[in-house]
Amino acid sequence: LAAARPEVAAHLVGRAIGLDDDAPVGWIADLENLDASEIEARHPALAHDVAAARKLEEKAATGTFCWRAGGDEALSCIPRAYLLGAPKAGTSDLWRLVARAHPGAAPAQRKETRFFTRGEFEMPRDGYVDKATRLEEFARSHHDVANRVAAGESQLAVLDGGPHTLWWSTQRHDGEDTGAAPTPQLLRFLVPEARLVVSLAEPARRQYSDYWFLTEHGVAGRPRRKGQAPEDLQSADDFHRKALKDVKAMELCFDAYQPAGAVVDPQFEWALEAVQSCAYDMRHFGRNGRGRIGASVYAAFVGRWLDAFPADQLLVLRLEDREDEAGLRNELRRVYEHLDLDPAVATSIDETQLTAHANGAKTARPPMRADTAAVLHAFFKPHNARLADLLGDDKFRWADARAGAGTGVAASDVEAHRAADRAMRPPPKQPPGGGRGGDHPFDRGGKDPFERGRGGADPFDKGGKRRGPTVLELAADGDAAGLDARLKEIEAGLDAPRGPRDGMESSRRCR
Repeated sequence: LAAARPEVAAHLVGRAIGLDDDAPVGWIADLENLDASEIEARHPALAHDVAAARKLEEKAATGTFCWRAGGDEALSCIPRAYLLGAPKAGTSDLWRLVARAHPGAAPAQRKETRFFTRGEFEMPRDGYVDKATRLEEFARSHHDVANRVAAGESQLAVLDGGPHTLWWSTQRHDGEDTGAAPTPQLLRFLVPEARLVVSLAEPARRQYSDYWFLTEHGVAGRPRRKGQAPEDLQSADDFHRKALKDVKAMELCFDAYQPAGAVVDPQFEWALEAVQSCAYDMRHFGRNGRGRIGASVYAAFVGRWLDAFPADQLLVLRLEDREDEAGLRNELRRVYEHLDLDPAVATSIDETQLTAHANGAKTARPPMRADTAAVLHAFFKPHNARLADLLGDDKFRWADARAGAGTGVAASDVEAHRAADRAMRPPPKQPPGGGRGGDHPFDRGGKDPFERGRGGADPFDKGGKRRGPTVLELAADGDAAGLDARLKEIEAGLDAPRGPRDGMESSRRCR
């Protein structure tokens, strides 16, 4: 037990522990324990809205928290079920198998509403959660569900699928304080009856997958626009250098925040408060392009959620337990039961739907280096031990999983992932009748809208034949090279000489 909460280590800056800046290291704002009046003071508009919503709650809606503002106003809803994370730990597949595969559940308008986790890359468009934030900002992502509940599906459960809610801090993207209440406490204030699901993976495996998924400039493999930074050069060697640097820096941070007089079980090495003070520093230990090492120190975050919610409202899973069909169906049954959904559905889901994978690897990658895996195994060992202790389950030590195992991805696997992604995309919404004479809402007469040029083909093709896949198809497939070539082809067509009639039509369109 720690003798006291740690204080800010003002003397500790990034460069002092081998990092590349002079910003203070560590973040203790998320260790605050606020009571209801203190949360109300930080979020008065939200507090007012949730109090009013509770008075007007639609009691018949058992699966989702819904209310009417009064009179004939439309129903508003927010989730009672939350998939908290962690990133690259199977949350996309788990969300799909609950929100889209179970008849008693429904998705929000998008998987990640990001109400609590704003500002990953820059100042969020709607600002951070602050004094002026309203509950309707959260409810607007669930209007489709609200309409279904209003139509009679009173037991429908909507699942919030943000993979960052587990580990998100009150730190802004620029390292300053948002002033918000810590996320576990804010969610408890809004929805104290919430049912929470956490999906974790062996920590080194998660970190390496994260490194290959998210570069310093965004999602790996996405086409770059002119003027943007060049492609990141990812490799197992680059990850090794970054991982060693971050391990050293994080352990020095733990040392700096170790409370005086703390009595710590030797298997954990540091007091939980010291670990949390560093893990919540996203500016230094949640950086894109490095694997976000802090996000793999699961005990730091699970500990704070257990401070805010009763243990029976939190279900923690391992990705490794869902890697064969029998294990996946068994874990799904547990999730459905936890969310008060019919568990029998787990046995009836079609095998193709069950085993498809969303958000798969976008690029081929080598396996993690053995020496990197050894370092990360040693680093995460005390934190895994503490997680197992918090949850009362030794499987969270990951003694049955070799650190960094299964991290290589072949090019053939990437193509299989892309095919699975395309197959799982829901069809586009269509108006009644499917458009004018065709099956697509933008179709005119059953023809591809991009095939309206001379001869009924591509507008830049004068021979009446289509020149391969469209820009939209290439972008959806993640084919950066093909997309670049197609855009150059289109630019060449735009710059081509035109006849007098073409010029007149163009001038009329411009006017």
